[in-house]
Amino acid sequence: MEYVTTILDQLTGAVEQSRLRSEAFQRAGGIPGLVDLLRSVDRLPDIQDRIRQARAGGQWVGAIPTHEPVATTIPAPHPNGTNPIGIDGSQIYPSLDDPVAWAYVHAASWGGGPALWVTEFYGEDAVLEESGYPVPSHVIDAWRALSEARVLQQIVHQPNIGNQVVLVDGSLLPWVRNGRQVLKASEEYRRCILDCRGHLIAAVTSSPASRHLVHLLRLAAGEAGQSPAFVKHISDAHIARHLLPIAHRSALFQLGLPQNERFERAGAAVCSFYLRTSAEEILRVEMPSWVAQDNASVAVLHATILADSGSLAYPTCLTCAHHAVAIGQGLAEELHQKALAMYVRQGGSINLASAKNRGKGHP
Repeated sequence: MEYVTTILDQLTGAVEQSRLRSEAFQRAGGIPGLVDLLRSVDRLPDIQDRIRQARAGGQWVGAIPTHEPVATTIPAPHPNGTNPIGIDGSQIYPSLDDPVAWAYVHAASWGGGPALWVTEFYGEDAVLEESGYPVPSHVIDAWRALSEARVLQQIVHQPNIGNQVVLVDGSLLPWVRNGRQVLKASEEYRRCILDCRGHLIAAVTSSPASRHLVHLLRLAAGEAGQSPAFVKHISDAHIARHLLPIAHRSALFQLGLPQNERFERAGAAVCSFYLRTSAEEILRVEMPSWVAQDNASVAVLHATILADSGSLAYPTCLTCAHHAVAIGQGLAEELHQKALAMYVRQGGSINLASAKNRGKGHP
């Protein structure tokens, strides 16, 4: 297999290129230099103008400074003594090969009393596109996010919910792709979130690979920041890990993502802060502006998430919600096989594997 030797030779060159780039990044100041640049953002008189120009293009995904100094670090408030409720979801994607087209999503809560569930089964009419192919996986992901939002909506309208913190796994802005079905789901999702106005809701991402802070730093760096190699492979978690002591949170930022604009127009722009829960772990915590604009609510959120994270460095309520709803790959495949077996028993015909696939050893 001579091609393996060729690949290894090419990999050697790629590794060397990455090493040289890393060395150049360290000589330029490395992550400490980026943190220093972050501290300078508040002193740039035109930074908001730069952000407005960048957002006008519809592609900018950076962090927008708010009323708090950009590089501030805020220690943990005193715990408020309440345990949060966690929400997570799971899904079964349609099979590309099976004649029975279906998908399934569900979401559930954990904590604060009996679990609330939302389950949705999608048959052929929903799962098959006009082309006859199953919808892409990101459509199923959108349906799962909508199920989570429906659970969230149910929870906040329960009697005596009061100032209970409710957490969702992931992002409050879960869509990065369009399409008719995604747009339809996103509209209902947005209505669910807006219907939670006044309640302490938030979303949590573990070790975020996002580059919202990085894109803000690219604007702050001017021409140097426009180089494709600028802080390549550096995420927000790298910067936050260097900036924040354990148990501290960062400043609040508004998310500059295009999908945030409709929330912004509704007076509910999604904002976020970064929270260091251990030596290694950084959480990105997203919340609507009615939470972000109230200092007491932000403090409750900070204290509650930190207290619930404990030794896991991640909220226990979300871990438990995940275990309650997770659908393993083995179970999903078993259900697809059962559907296929029922279809055959009822006289349905199936497509045989192509000669090409049989030659590869596929059934």
